Amino acid sequence: MKHKSTLISIAVAAILLISMVAAAGLTQATPATVGGPVIGGLGATSDGTNIWLVAQGTSVPAGNIYYEELGVTGWLGPIGTGTNPCILYLGTGSGTTAHLDIFWVSTSGALVGKTTPDGGSSWSAITLLSSQAAAGTGPFAVYSIGQVDVFYVQSGTNNLMWLSLPANGNNLQHNLGGQVFATPAAAVNPDGSTTLVVRGASSHIWRGTIASGEFGGYTELHDGLIGPGAALWHGPSTTMYLFVVGTNDQLYMAMSGDNGATWYTVNQITGTGSHTSLYWRALGGVCASGPAVTSVVPNTPPVYVFLRGGNGICYIRVGGPVTPLWTGPILEP
Repeated sequence: MKHKSTLISIAVAAILLISMVAAAGLTQATPATVGGPVIGGLGATSDGTNIWLVAQGTSVPAGNIYYEELGVTGWLGPIGTGTNPCILYLGTGSGTTAHLDIFWVSTSGALVGKTTPDGGSSWSAITLLSSQAAAGTGPFAVYSIGQVDVFYVQSGTNNLMWLSLPANGNNLQHNLGGQVFATPAAAVNPDGSTTLVVRGASSHIWRGTIASGEFGGYTELHDGLIGPGAALWHGPSTTMYLFVVGTNDQLYMAMSGDNGATWYTVNQITGTGSHTSLYWRALGGVCASGPAVTSVVPNTPPVYVFLRGGNGICYIRVGGPVTPLWTGPILEP
């Protein structure tokens, strides 16, 4: 496979997120009775019927990794200790038995992976190449063309790394370069390519694409800054939504009609976009983590956005995604 990397340059101007329309803030959720508050990042996926969450709790200093089948089982686990987990559901279309994969960063900074074919009754380790993640970041995983792709920020270099896990178990690792400073976001497009969004130097937002096994380098997305992190959700056809927690800790949203090549302001009434300099719609909130996003049926609204509030409680925002509303409570592990 060929891969070309373009270093993310340091931008000089400080560009603020715009379209500061009024939005409802987070409200206090009722804590669950199964432990302490959520810390670190969150992960979300769906099995086509239910949403699965993964989060880091505080029952030990390092933080236990918990998972939940939302609305069905409540929080389960823990299955290990570490930080910033992500979760991925693979159906029978992946060529194997339907299963859940969870990846996180261990207390030593190494990537860890576990898989379950039975909703968490039993777990087995996923064999990974030696991979050390930068402090404060975590992995993000997608399924594309017969393999699981795990993206993470490399410790020491802050390069974006692509760890591909094909069904035959022959892991491959690719250095996509750049200077990345938060957990990456990724979404698989209908043509099998993958769109990546990362936080570069000076908190600027950068986009990359992997197509036919080749990385096409980075392009800056103007008029925006990432704070704790970002998430991508792929809608019908080539429609894509980007959710970003800005440097002011509020949640923002932008829309693309071409798999992330160009971005638009989301019209609050029609849900359509227009080519203007206003790329962002403000969704409010006080967010202490990057967003995790999923939908029950793949590529079909409503969209569920999960965030950790400043009080450590996990919140949910559900909507069209044109007119989402903050709701709660979401249980905390």
